[in-house]
Amino acid sequence: MEQNNKITNSELRRCNSFKECISKALDLACRVETNSKESRRERFARLVATLQNMNAGKTGGGLSGALATEIIWKELLKDINLEKEQFTFDHRHADADFSHCAKSFSLKTLGSRNKNADLALAWSKNKAGAKKRYFQSAMVILSFRPASLKAKTKFWRTAKQGVYIIPLATLRSTVKRFKRNNKTNTLIKAKYVVKLMEYAVSKELFLPLEIYPEKWADYELSYWKGGNACLMPKRLEAKWV
Repeated sequence: MEQNNKITNSELRRCNSFKECISKALDLACRVETNSKESRRERFARLVATLQNMNAGKTGGGLSGALATEIIWKELLKDINLEKEQFTFDHRHADADFSHCAKSFSLKTLGSRNKNADLALAWSKNKAGAKKRYFQSAMVILSFRPASLKAKTKFWRTAKQGVYIIPLATLRSTVKRFKRNNKTNTLIKAKYVVKLMEYAVSKELFLPLEIYPEKWADYELSYWKGGNACLMPKRLEAKWV
């Protein structure tokens, strides 16, 4: 399938629109409880840090921690929807996780203990002879990998934690080919991930969002204690009550 790799002003505007929406919404109080004084930023950081701690050191813990982070991110978007419905989760494209004002985005996570920064279009092996996967949506990379002066790659010596927004055309023009490993045949190698994140910074499509795993090292989440307080409507399009 022929792909358009030219970045348009329209696409940049729509990516910026998403960034501005998140930027304004993060520091407002959570809406799911009307008496909450906790900001969305605070709740997201606490939940993600705790969940990543809980998955650390386990077999497949990196993927499990990333999946948990992405679930919390979608719940953040649903909380924003309580003010004004801007996000949908109908998966219009195969690689999409959510849409903002009809612009589809896939969602990828680099955890706080990430070592190699590889990502994948899909963490599953395509069956032999199956239709080849390709980018159909813009991408949001949630990176919580801390900077390290000892990093071999210059970018990671000063990299900031946060939200990196990558336009679709940039994905297509930057990721020249996918690699394979034992978990996927659509692997995005770390060198491409760095280029994508650098592009986001250069176009001001980056939003700082830090988590502090060490702060919550002695805690874990309790499903049992949550009880009825954690029950929400199952339908994705349902508004939280």
